Amino acid sequence: MTLICARLSHSHYAGLMLALLAGVAILLPVSAQQSCDKTQTSQVQIKAGEQNMSRLTQAVLEHDTDARNIASTMGQAALNELAPLLAHQDVSIRLRAVMALGGVDILISKTALFSALDDADPNVMHAALAEIEQQQAKLSVPLLVGLLDRLQDDNAKNRLILMLGQRLDITQSAALEKYCNVDQAVSVALHSMAALAKIGVEQRRKQFSAYLLTIKDADTFAEAFQLVEYINQPWLVATLRQLLANKQQYKSLGGHFPGFPTTIRVCDAVVMLIGALLPQLTLSFDASVYANFSDEQIAELNYASAKVKY
Repeated sequence: MTLICARLSHSHYAGLMLALLAGVAILLPVSAQQSCDKTQTSQVQIKAGEQNMSRLTQAVLEHDTDARNIASTMGQAALNELAPLLAHQDVSIRLRAVMALGGVDILISKTALFSALDDADPNVMHAALAEIEQQQAKLSVPLLVGLLDRLQDDNAKNRLILMLGQRLDITQSAALEKYCNVDQAVSVALHSMAALAKIGVEQRRKQFSAYLLTIKDADTFAEAFQLVEYINQPWLVATLRQLLANKQQYKSLGGHFPGFPTTIRVCDAVVMLIGALLPQLTLSFDASVYANFSDEQIAELNYASAKVKY
């Protein structure tokens, strides 16, 4: 009824309406009435469909952070809804879909999650990597090696290389050796060197130690010291002690604790690194808390660390 009345209300039919209203009762054909009923029914169904939209899809589309918990509850059933959203034209929707996928066991979601590694937007791709990092222990080494071989982005490669450095043993080092050469980007080769050093490849340990002593650009220390923290093995102390005299300042990447300075002296960072690598040291000061350590404190740590056998 609403549809027909709307059509008859157009000015094109004004004359016909006046004639009918003047002397004839308006009678709707049965077919028109049925059509009107169907239209009304269709509209009701559409509204009902909107109201009954899956909570998961709605949460992703509305950028609701609860999408992850909903997906976790749904398990494998969530994939039917999230997989199509990974192809959405809106980058933010794809990003939310990846985050929601992270709530599903990676052994279930891996096909969909891995597809996001090919996303043209780096934020979506790195979000997928972050979810893989969180559940990496469930993935086999061959699978992680296969993922590394398909990645194109250097930063993504670096993250996966560091994951493998925590999973491989020295008999599996060939998987990373091919990334530790001059044909790779400098950053990729450096991360491969660090991962291989962590695994226990002696040649790479010597190379990484030598690299620390050749750094000229002060700001390069930020990335290098992050890799020192990643390796986290006492054999690094001998090299780090040689940097205790370096009072250059470099831009800190932060992340230590709130209020950590934006710039820090190399020697102060080294004091904290050695203190973390050798927690058994007995010192008159706390080497784990940032400070502009005095020359006396630096000398004390240098002497104490030189006596440690490792």
